[in-house]
Amino acid sequence: MVVDYRYFEFQKAGFVDTAIYDGGGQRPYWDKVYLTGARFLDDLRTRLGDDIFFAFLKDYYTQYIGKRVTGADFFRVLREHTSAELFQI
Repeated sequence: MVVDYRYFEFQKAGFVDTAIYDGGGQRPYWDKVYLTGARFLDDLRTRLGDDIFFAFLKDYYTQYIGKRVTGADFFRVLREHTSAELFQI
């Protein structure tokens, strides 16, 4: 993947849900939110497969275009598309 060099070169920076003011500065915050978020979506696509992943994204976009959403909204729509085990603890 062309973008691998960008988001796989950084050290894992922590949880994505860090508040902007607790992020340790702009660069660490970006790493946590945007780069970890990109890694999460790439992992999700791998787990689900392209057909389910892109159907989910299209549905999510359609339902929430122009609206504020929460993590719960994201996972609610995702669960409408798969019952796969998504997380390993």
